[in-house]
Amino acid sequence: MTKKQNINIDVDKLRDIAHTGVRRAILFMGLGLNAASREDFNDYELRKLPIDPGQTSLPIEFFPENLPADRVLAFKESFATWIVGCGLRELLEHYALFLDQIHRYALLVFQVKGKLGRINPIKEQQLFNRRLGIPDKLATLHKRFSIAPSDQESINQLYDARNCLAHDLGIIGSQRCDPDGNLTLTWRTLDVIARGDTTGTEHLIVNLIGKKTEEPLSIIMQQVVRERKFAAGAKLALTKQDVWEICFFFNAHAIPSAIRSFVKFLKAHDIELREP
Repeated sequence: MTKKQNINIDVDKLRDIAHTGVRRAILFMGLGLNAASREDFNDYELRKLPIDPGQTSLPIEFFPENLPADRVLAFKESFATWIVGCGLRELLEHYALFLDQIHRYALLVFQVKGKLGRINPIKEQQLFNRRLGIPDKLATLHKRFSIAPSDQESINQLYDARNCLAHDLGIIGSQRCDPDGNLTLTWRTLDVIARGDTTGTEHLIVNLIGKKTEEPLSIIMQQVVRERKFAAGAKLALTKQDVWEICFFFNAHAIPSAIRSFVKFLKAHDIELREP
C-alpha cells in the first residue's frame, strides 16, 4: 500500500514574504525621500543626535559646522540616490527570498513525487539561496520546474539598476548597457487619463490640475509600460513617481504572477489545493 504523504504549503505566507519587501521599500523610501526634499531639513551632523545614557560624545567631527547651503543640498541629493538604492535592495531581496521558498517547495514536491533524479535537494537549495542572483533564480525555476513569472525582463532590468546604485555609485557602466549604449528599465503601471466626451482627446490628469476644461471629461485608468533609458556614463536617477510605480509593479504584477505560476506547477503535479 502506498503511504500517503502530506505537503503543507501556506501560499499566503509565501506571498507575504515578497509583499513585506514592497511595504518596507515604499515606507523607507517615503521617509528618506521626504526628508531629502525638505528645505528645512539640513542637520547632517551625527553629533546632534541625543547621546545614549552611559556613552560619551563623539570625539571627532568629519564635517565642519554650518556648511554652505549648496553643499548641504549636494549631500541631500546624494542621500536621495542612496535611499532609492536601499529601497530597491529591500524590495528585491525580499523578492529573492520569496523565490528561494518557491524553489524549496518545488524541490519538496519533486522529492515526494520521485522526480528528483540525481538532484541533491539540500545542495541545490543552498546553491539557489546563496550564489544565484534574481535573474539566475528565475532562469533556474523556469528550466527545472517550468515556473515562469511574467515580466522577467523588467525584473532583471530593475535588478541591474539596483546593482548599479549599490556597486557603481549610480553611474551607468557600459557593461550594463544594450548594443545602443543604454540601460533600459521598464515596468507595468497605470496612467489616469481624462478623455473628452466629445472629441475623444486624452489628457493626463496631472496636466489638467487647476485648469478649466473645454468639454466634459470621463476619467479612465489604463495600463501602460513605463520606460526609462539611461546612457552609458550617465547617472541613474529615478523620480519619486518612478519608485512608487516600481513598488506597485511588484505588488500588482511580479509577485502575483509568480504565485500563479507556482500554483499551476502544484496542480500539474496533483498537489491538492485547499481554499482558506
